[in-house]
Amino acid sequence: ATQVQQQEALAEMTILASDWAGGQQYGFFIVSGGPLAARVRDLCRLEAGGPPQLLMLDIPDGGAFYRGPVGHDALEECHMKKVLSDFEARTLERKQLGAK
Repeated sequence: ATQVQQQEALAEMTILASDWAGGQQYGFFIVSGGPLAARVRDLCRLEAGGPPQLLMLDIPDGGAFYRGPVGHDALEECHMKKVLSDFEARTLERKQLGAK
């Protein structure tokens, strides 16, 4: 994703975080390049340097994570909302950080 796309996605995440009516609070971040991005991609078994991937990390739940859309869809507010809704409804497939 370009720097502009990342900034737009972060702005949408910020609005979503403040407006979310769900029962829990969430933190959002965007990582592009560098050691943190490489580590998250490795733990979630994503291709290094691959397309944007929307992820829900639930580290307190024994290192769980959930995958959302890939590519441009990962940066769209509607898809972020759907992942949050699906997470709260427990309809996402749970994956384990670091498991092969």
